[in-house]
Amino acid sequence: MLDINLFRADKGGNPDLIRESQRKRGGSVEVVDEIIALDKEWVSSTCAGRRRACRRSVRRVADSAAPGRCRDAGRWPRAQSASTSTS
Repeated sequence: MLDINLFRADKGGNPDLIRESQRKRGGSVEVVDEIIALDKEWVSSTCAGRRRACRRSVRRVADSAAPGRCRDAGRWPRAQSASTSTS
């Protein structure tokens, strides 16, 4: 079994080395490109899901701090500075 990071050039992997190994063993070189494409698709869908979840969390927290303001005004409420806050 190969570590997926060996297929990821941006993570220090070397896909060409894996392709060469496939060639030497008489295996399909196209499978390496297919794995890379599937991994990129998986990473982008996973990251998109995490971004959506993060945005929902931020909106929930901001909305609890200033109900309706974020959604209605289309901007985030400004944080109060220490000098203007009351104790």
